[in-house]
Amino acid sequence: MATLSEQGEEYRLFRQLCDCSRVCLASASLATQYTRQFQQKQLPLKQDKNCLILRAPMRYLDITRICAQLPPDPCLPDCHQRLHVVYQTESTQNTICVHPPGHCVLAEYQSQGHGRKGHTWVSPLGCFLYFTLSLPLRDNTLHSFFSLYVSLLLHQVLHRFDARLQLKWPNDLYLNNKKLGGIILEQTRIHNQPCVLIGVGININPYTGENLPLTRPFTTLASDRAQPLDRNRIAAVLIPVLFSALQSFRAEKIPEYQDYYHRFLIHRETPLIITEGKERYSATWQAVNPDGSLLTRTPDGERRNLYAADVSLCLEEL
Repeated sequence: MATLSEQGEEYRLFRQLCDCSRVCLASASLATQYTRQFQQKQLPLKQDKNCLILRAPMRYLDITRICAQLPPDPCLPDCHQRLHVVYQTESTQNTICVHPPGHCVLAEYQSQGHGRKGHTWVSPLGCFLYFTLSLPLRDNTLHSFFSLYVSLLLHQVLHRFDARLQLKWPNDLYLNNKKLGGIILEQTRIHNQPCVLIGVGININPYTGENLPLTRPFTTLASDRAQPLDRNRIAAVLIPVLFSALQSFRAEKIPEYQDYYHRFLIHRETPLIITEGKERYSATWQAVNPDGSLLTRTPDGERRNLYAADVSLCLEEL
């Protein structure tokens, strides 16, 4: 994996733009070259002769800034050694495997970001937050409710920034009926050690460039704010919570987790459209079960338990 210093002139120029918003180059042709490169990564900018101009202010991801804002945490005692920023990668889910378990990789841009069931996660440069951390598993097992617990942890943290935040089963965050973010969990082995990868994607600041290639509505955490949010600050509050997730999870507390999840579930009163294999049908939710499955009821009264690996679920009104 390339270090930041090896990622070249484009990364240096990106950091300059974040610092100054406007950078003038030696010629208009050179500016055009970099404009094309940045636009391929969906960076919201415009060109004025030989100058590049960001359409909105932003800050680049910086390990020093993140670590400076972290509270003392026994799960992350050596922040500068365990956190890594890359300018671009196919996916942080792949890049994290370069490091032993117990590390975290954040990316400015992902060319092949993905979510659950292989769905594409569009990852424009510099606007949103994408990272993956790896946690070692002692006995190679993971409770079936754990992915919902991780979503719950993200909600608890981000709810401080917007109290309207809701959960969508099994692992998405919604705001004003639009997707804000989500997680993906994968069990694997790194350096022959069993571990779980927690991949996170959160839409932080409004995207001000051309339309993103998305098929469903999305929103951002700072959509109603006059000033953009610092992604370093968001990372600094999320990462320690997730690093301690395995230690903080308690199976005997699942009823408490269920109550919290039910309280913020977006589809409490919304009809669901469920795709299960080749079958597509409507249902309403009843409860989140202790094993993490979703209990639903079809219009004819049939009760069905849905498992995340087998179904896709969307809200009928969206």
